[in-house]
Order: sequence, then structure tokens, then C-alpha cells
Amino acid sequence: MAYKKIGWKNEVPNGEPRYKIVEYDESVVAEGATIELINEVVPGTPINATNLNHMEEGIEQASKTADQALAAAQTAQGTANMARNEAASANSAATGAGQTAVAAYMAAMQAGSAANAAQTAANNAQTAANN
Repeated sequence: MAYKKIGWKNEVPNGEPRYKIVEYDESVVAEGATIELINEVVPGTPINATNLNHMEEGIEQASKTADQALAAAQTAQGTANMARNEAASANSAATGAGQTAVAAYMAAMQAGSAANAAQTAANNAQTAANN
């Protein structure tokens, strides 16, 4: 499934940020106040359009790679299925050939038995003729 990138844009306030501070009873404590951070902050990775768009590029590339891998896996599965079917056909043919060979062997054995019986009969006839 194709990944759809988002084009990120930085949010820019209109002028210096100012705030209205309101009590729980909705009375205004201060209007137009600024908030000053007094704790030290260790800088981290900024969340901005440049970094978010870089992340989008990586996600899109990973999605394309995954789609290509899926297509390759499906192709390989199709090839494996065809090979399995051909092997089953070959096995079936070999089984049929084996059955034919057994039948031919049995026929040869019967013919040999019949030949032996005929030879025995001929020998008996010869012996009777000689006596």
C-alpha cells in the first residue's frame, strides 16, 4: 500500500506570543501576559517542518521497500507453488511407472511359470514316449 506523505509546515505565531490567564471561575487574572520560562531546558531535537518532512521521506522509502519485498515474496510463493505442482505430477508419473513395472514383472513371472509348466509337460511326454 503506497504511503502518502504529509507536507509539514512550521506554525508561526502572528507576533510575540501573548496569553490571557483566567481563573477557574472565568475571571481574568491577566490579559496580554507573556510567559517566561525560568528553568534551564536542555535543547533537544526540534519538532519543525524540516525534521518532520525528513521523517516522512524515511517512512515513504520504508513503505516502498516493504511493498517491493511483498511483491518479491508473492512471486517467490507463486514459483514455489508451481514447483510443488510439478513435483506432484512427477511423483504421480513415477508412481504410475512403478505400477506398470510391477505389472510387467508379474506378467513375466507368470509367463516364466507357464513356460516351466510347459517344459515339465514336454519332459513328461518325452519320458512317456521313451518308455
